[in-house]
Amino acid sequence: MIKKKEILVARSPVINLGRIEGKPTTFKFPYSRSRVHLEPEFIPKDKKKAELIIGMYFCQIHLLNLNHNVQGVRLNEDDSAGQADIFVTESGKELSVQITRLTFTDFETRKSIAKKKSIEYSKAIWQKIQVDFPLIVTIFPRNKHKVPLNKGTNRRSIEGKLLDLIVSLISSNHNVLAERTKSFNIDITDEELKEHFYSIDLCPVPQGMFANVFGFENIFVNYNFYGSTYDSVDAIKAVEDLYQKKSGGTSEILLIWANSFEIHDMTEIVETLRKMFSESTFKEVQLMTFDDNVALFRETLKLWGIKPSPGQPKK
Repeated sequence: MIKKKEILVARSPVINLGRIEGKPTTFKFPYSRSRVHLEPEFIPKDKKKAELIIGMYFCQIHLLNLNHNVQGVRLNEDDSAGQADIFVTESGKELSVQITRLTFTDFETRKSIAKKKSIEYSKAIWQKIQVDFPLIVTIFPRNKHKVPLNKGTNRRSIEGKLLDLIVSLISSNHNVLAERTKSFNIDITDEELKEHFYSIDLCPVPQGMFANVFGFENIFVNYNFYGSTYDSVDAIKAVEDLYQKKSGGTSEILLIWANSFEIHDMTEIVETLRKMFSESTFKEVQLMTFDDNVALFRETLKLWGIKPSPGQPKK
């Protein structure tokens, strides 16, 4: 017996610009107003250009949202040996800022696997059932690090059984899904499938929106993309590696940036950074997060206080 729960589909995402003293939560919508996965990256590959753009938006948040008296930003021509990447002029004083990115070692590999599998599944589902509206199928595996079952002799039979279940669920709920106002979360109770999967979500994309995941024709599959990218061990290791590389820096401010599209538990990342960098050599440490694509960069831009953390006085 499959347990099914109807969920109202949100008409549009509401994303607020986080303030440095706040702790905004992050919820990733499976759809948005742009074809996010097809949009080019916002941050250029060129290191100097990237630092200047990040620095400019860092200053904009401080000027417009935090009411700081920021007058300008310039690149440091000699940023070798842990020196500042940019200088920010605030209230007539020039502050040295080092910029670095928080990355997750295995993210790109897992993302590539998830993308390939999502497209493969989308095509397989489309061959068995076609719908005249965009539909996102989210699959939640029990083992995050197998996206999905990359090993095992019974892989094909399990995947085939999973696809048959998805097609059956789409068919039985087609009329309601076609209205594009409700989505379904279905718990998997089949004993064989339960060993590998928790549940399946069927989410029609509302009018005027586009799927944020990959697919084929009108079928888009999210193989628990966000949950498959990394876990707590990966997150802690990434922060520890970053601390080891940057803790001896001579700049007044360390500005860490991260692609929020890669992060599924922002609170854990922020708290881990605060613990690790509380005794660092920098007077201030701040985290800037955003979805690194042209369409959603400004809407997802947030700045987090790492050192001092909110409520703590500056030393």
